[in-house]
Amino acid sequence: MGFLGGRRCELLGDQAKLQNAILNLCVNARDAMPDGGTLRVETRCMDINENRADGMPAGLPDGVYAVVTIAGTGTGILADIIPNIFDPFFTSKGVGKGTGLGLSAVYGCVKDHHGEILVESEVGRGTAFKLFFPISHDSANDGAEVIDRERKNDSIRGKTILIVDDEQVVRASLVKLLRESCCRVYTADNGESGIKMFGEHKNDIDLAVIDMIMPAMNGTECMRRIRRICPSLPVIFISGYSENAGPGARAETGYTTSLRKPFAHEHLLLEIEKALRHELESINPTSSGI
Repeated sequence: MGFLGGRRCELLGDQAKLQNAILNLCVNARDAMPDGGTLRVETRCMDINENRADGMPAGLPDGVYAVVTIAGTGTGILADIIPNIFDPFFTSKGVGKGTGLGLSAVYGCVKDHHGEILVESEVGRGTAFKLFFPISHDSANDGAEVIDRERKNDSIRGKTILIVDDEQVVRASLVKLLRESCCRVYTADNGESGIKMFGEHKNDIDLAVIDMIMPAMNGTECMRRIRRICPSLPVIFISGYSENAGPGARAETGYTTSLRKPFAHEHLLLEIEKALRHELESINPTSSGI
């Protein structure tokens, strides 16, 4: 719940997904300003009706929306590639500087919240992303999942988790989450670093969370080489593209479980809890109560 532009707005949804979407756009804006510039984040409530102004998203039903604008005075986006920027793996960044999944995840988040995105850009002057989210009345949510963020996962308290992901936003978000859950955390920004980090702390790390799509070395190869050191290590794959972490990939690689980006933080905590419990039961079958 919040007050945008002096008006009371109530948006029910997934806080983690919304946070990651906004952070992704802010990081992209920063990267588009190598020589500095201005990043602007604005929020307001907007009434959209049949007399909507030119330039408004055509697919939005009439109603009241929370509008989040992230704008930067960066290099801008060429008009002919704007229709493709939300496609998985599409990137205009140089080799090794982007996976092409950040904007795809933003698009997925907005759609999951029944919203729309408007992109305004001019080469040499900058880009603005406007996210439109329908606000809730009387807590109606059309089935959107509302998760109790106060629930603690005591069973993972004190565990040590390795995070391997090339996206700074994702690493920072997961580190915050896991430390708040009283876990120790090691991080690596690519597969090679992840293998090295695991080798240095193999006696401490209880589980690894590995991004499946990374430059140079993908998550599958990273996991295989880590499993050579510790064959029983539980591994959770995270991916912005569902086909990369489907049943076929699981059968081929033997990872413990997978989550599609963007995911609710509580879902990750639950999967970590399940993976660690499964590992404990495989070592000591009597712990399962059988």
